[in-house]
Amino acid sequence: MKSLQNVLKHLRATVLGQSCAACKAPSTDDGVCALCTLTIDTVRRSQTRCDCCATVFGAWRAQENRASEHRPLLCGACITKPPAFDAAYTLGAFNEPLSGLISQLKFGHRLSLAPWLARQLDVLVSQQRFDCIVPIPLHDTRLRERGFNQAWEIVKRMQHSATKAHALLRLRDTPSQRSVSAAQRFSNVRGAFAVDETAHAVQGQYVLLVDDVVTTTATVQAASKALKQAGAARVTVLCIARVSD
Repeated sequence: MKSLQNVLKHLRATVLGQSCAACKAPSTDDGVCALCTLTIDTVRRSQTRCDCCATVFGAWRAQENRASEHRPLLCGACITKPPAFDAAYTLGAFNEPLSGLISQLKFGHRLSLAPWLARQLDVLVSQQRFDCIVPIPLHDTRLRERGFNQAWEIVKRMQHSATKAHALLRLRDTPSQRSVSAAQRFSNVRGAFAVDETAHAVQGQYVLLVDDVVTTTATVQAASKALKQAGAARVTVLCIARVSD
């Protein structure tokens, strides 16, 4: 009976033209098929990442981690200069299929991917304590151009029990970060965020800060500084994809 149901689902997906956003195969799943979802999760579990910024380590550091499971595994950058946030989680590296899914959501306006992404992020932080979940905001100018904030579209669909809040304000329309140096990225977003205390108080809160892609950490660090200055007790970054050094 179950096998027949699966066949009928597949036929229905084929007839209706539904396809996986990652592999394009006929799919009844919400955006991404079960096989691609499993593949993404398997790859993530095979990687060893910095416990603070989530940059990925090579095989030699993975072996070192197995020998010292009770100590935080930190990259050289986080040891030398700890970031403004306290920890970070990611679904994986910024390559296919995650990079393509982000592009479809962000630039292709495929908002149907937001529920699937929200579910994956929920699983990733299901055992963590957070008082509120805050998306990285867009400036009003960028929001009018795009029509939506991809981070908020994901956050509002998360089932985590923490409060979803528009706690951050973007004070200025910062230039695109895609084609500038790391130093310029940090300069671009310095002082670009502030906490809107009328929307949600973060004093003493454990905050989960959500963005789509983290590259140099410039944006999430600037946002984390604003949250910490407003009294947040802890800030954890959660992103779909992380670009490693």
